[in-house]
Parts: sequence; structure tokens; C-alpha cells
Amino acid sequence: MIENYKYNLDNFDVDWFRETVVGRTLLNSRSFQRKFKGRIEEVYWKPNEFLKKIAEYIWDKTNIREMDHWTLIFGYEGSGKSSFSIMLYNALMQQRNEELGEDLDIKEFLKNDLIFMQSEYAKATYNYTKNKHLGKQHPIIIDDAHYVFGKYYGQTSETQSLLQIARFVRSQQIIHINNTQVPQQLFADIWRERVNTYLYCFAVDVMSAKTQRIKNGHLYVAFYNMETSQDLREDPIIRKPLFWRKILSRHPPDMITRFDVLFPYTTELYQTYKSVKNFYAKFYQYLRYKGVTKGKYFELIFKILTQIARAYKANGRVSQYLLGEIIQDFISIMPDQTKKKLNEYLIIWEDLNTGLWTLDKELFELAIRNADLLLLRNKIFSADETTLTTAKVKHSDEDEEDDKL
Repeated sequence: MIENYKYNLDNFDVDWFRETVVGRTLLNSRSFQRKFKGRIEEVYWKPNEFLKKIAEYIWDKTNIREMDHWTLIFGYEGSGKSSFSIMLYNALMQQRNEELGEDLDIKEFLKNDLIFMQSEYAKATYNYTKNKHLGKQHPIIIDDAHYVFGKYYGQTSETQSLLQIARFVRSQQIIHINNTQVPQQLFADIWRERVNTYLYCFAVDVMSAKTQRIKNGHLYVAFYNMETSQDLREDPIIRKPLFWRKILSRHPPDMITRFDVLFPYTTELYQTYKSVKNFYAKFYQYLRYKGVTKGKYFELIFKILTQIARAYKANGRVSQYLLGEIIQDFISIMPDQTKKKLNEYLIIWEDLNTGLWTLDKELFELAIRNADLLLLRNKIFSADETTLTTAKVKHSDEDEEDDKL
């Protein structure tokens, strides 16, 4: 199957692209005519060559300038942002192996390099200063970046600290692969100041000639270099990613390709990504259902689940008494208002019959089913919490006041 795809990739050449609806849209664009003088071969790249070229571009930019690189992949839901993030990560890891003469296992490192929560970003970037196997010019994926750098969190002390970290990691030359639906979902400090290059994903429906119904979809991605990304950033049209014709017509990309034909090459990587993403999706969705909204509560509950997973793997089970001890350890370092809030959300509560604290059943089972994943993520992010009573968490007066709102 893969061999056939390698052969078929040759069919996606310039002549093929010229006759597609995307190619015709570009050829009919005045901006494209001014920029490329109608030379479609200058903007279209075969899918595998497209990824290789971008990886080289990003690598060279981080290497020459000795700075980090932020690329933002945006596009509407279903446009393939996460899939392309995995492809770009794969290409960058291959580039890294080639440039540094290494042979890092890309599938295993993907488990290291997926970021879903704010605290994970802070811990991961710190690890880059300690772990020689990560080092400089290493890619990470901030998937659904609005969960990490999203402005709806508000300018809390936690978010301000995170934005400071994002500025201070420049010298570590980390390659940030971010994806979100529209750039404005992120804080301006990120999408206007930190992002160097933009990638725009969109889908083109394929109609059946017989039934005139949608039978398929082709996924495209357009790349804007560091100079042209500035022009794209200033146009409000990027708030409407469904309008791919208008975006391409106003802002012809520096490179473009169709990337769904590369899916067979990254199937294993995508399955690895999905296994991690599915856990986080269930975790976030259930806590939202319970009414939890603040980032610090998500972080704290995640730590509780990790401790339950550790106890389960060590003992083969977690008794009601052991669960009560675990939660009691957390309560001992919680501000009263935090404990009150988690009790109100019915995340934790005291069993009146036994006097022991307990945890919501769904969350408890989520921890047991995903024990291996939780411990892996805990190890990756250096969150050694084997002795919770000694890991005192500092809470400012601002946090206490925030809890009262």
C-alpha cells in the first residue's frame, strides 16, 4: 500500500495542480499574478517535498538566528490541523536526525513532545535545559493551543507567568508547532508577537458526478514565510478561515500543497497522538460538564489522578482507605477556598459514613484506565510528586481572592 502511494505521489505535480479549483483560484488572483507573474510552479510543491522544504526553512531560521521558532497552523474544524501538525513534527524530527547525526525514535519522542496543559508547557521547556536528548532545535506540538495560550483564561498571574516563559525560552531554540482555529483565539502576545510563520489548512469538497453529492474531501495547506506572515497577520480575513478562496486570493502563499495523500506515512504517529489526545479530551469534557472552568483546578485534579494511577500500579488496586489518604494529602496543601470549590463541583467530598474523603467515580475510573499514560506523562514532565506533603504549593493572596469570585 505504501509503495503504491509513493508511486502515486508523482501524479500530484504542477500540471495536476494547475487544473484543480485551488490552482485556478490562485491563477485568477491579481495578487498572485503580481507576486509570481503567473508561474504556478513557483508556489506549488509536491506533498513530500513541501514538508521537507518547510523543515529545512524552519531549521535554518532557528540555527542562523539562534532563536526559537513559532509556527501557527490555523483553519476551521475538520481542516486537518492536527494531522498536519503530526506531519510537520515528523519532518522536523527527520531533519534534526539528519542534521545532528542522531537516530531519535520519532514515535516515542512524540509522547514527550505533545503539550495539552499550561503546566506541561512550563515543565517541558524546563526539561529542555536538562535533557541532552532534547536539547536545542527540537519540535514540540501545542495541540489546540487555545487551551494553553488561550485568551479566555484571562490575565491571571498563572497566565502572565506562562507568557513570560514563552518569551524567555528564545535562546533554547525550541520549535513550537501550534494549532488553533483562528489566531485571535490566542493571546496577542503569542499570535502577534511570538509567531514567526503561519500555515493555513483548508478542505475542498469533491462532488460525485453521478449523484452531485459530496463524496470526498481534499486537504490543502498553505505556508507563509516570516516576511509574508506579517501581511497575513494584519488582515481580519483570517478570522474567517472557511473563506479559503478569499484568503488565497488576497494573500497568495509562498508554498502550497495537498497533504491528505500523505496520511499513510504517518498512520502510526497519528494513532500515538490520538491515544494521548483521547484521554485529554475525556478529561477536559468531563470536568467542563462538572462545571470546572479554571486552569488551576484542571492542573490540580490531573495531579490527583496521577497519584491514584501510581498507587494503582504499585498495589494492583486502590482501596477506599488508600484513596482517602491520597486526597487527604492534597487537602493538606490546598487553600480552604480551593477545597470548597472542588467540593461544590462534587469532584471530592467527605463520606459521612466512613469519614474518608473520596473522588468522583468517573474521574477515579479514568485514572485507573489510563494509569500507564498518566505515569508516562508525569515522568516526562518531571512532576515527581511521590511525597505530596513535602511538595508544598505556594498560593498567593490573589489566588485566594480569585477563588472567592
